[in-house]
Amino acid sequence: MVEASRNQADGAEIKCLVTRPECSRHPNTPAPELFPNGRMDVPFFCHDSTPRADRVPNRDKEKTTHPCGAIGIASCLILVPKPQLVDYAYAYSLITGARSVPVVREGSPNEPSAYTLVIGAPERRRYSTIVVHAAETDEDLRRMQERGVGLSELAIGIKAHGPGGKKAWQLGPTGIESTIWLQSV
Repeated sequence: MVEASRNQADGAEIKCLVTRPECSRHPNTPAPELFPNGRMDVPFFCHDSTPRADRVPNRDKEKTTHPCGAIGIASCLILVPKPQLVDYAYAYSLITGARSVPVVREGSPNEPSAYTLVIGAPERRRYSTIVVHAAETDEDLRRMQERGVGLSELAIGIKAHGPGGKKAWQLGPTGIESTIWLQSV
């Protein structure tokens, strides 16, 4: 556990304890070259020492209303090495408390290509989906080698449809923008 703090604009100090699951000693831990920026394959946790409402002002409409209509995280894609897919699905299930449901490709009924986990947010009645996906395509493998195992795409839920009535669209065609989607919820 690591103590962390920051000062808000009004000078109030926000304190928390940060923890990360330790999973590097497991025999199936991926090779170090799949972590070019350090271990970021599992989430960290912020345990509030000061009231959560001070750190996350979710009841203040001015601070929680975004011009694009964003209302939260719709989903995130976690890219993992194929041999460790089941291990990562199990780890995310333990971390989130959500059941991991296998996603089976047509033609491969005995081999899941991903697992989905549906989680809720404490402040709202919406749900987010985590997809733990095996890196199988050349693009998946390239992305994982460049960025490492872990978060690969993020979909931000919004209250509107995109251009031409689209329900999901990329923020941009290249760079970090190509990994962020806006999704109508």
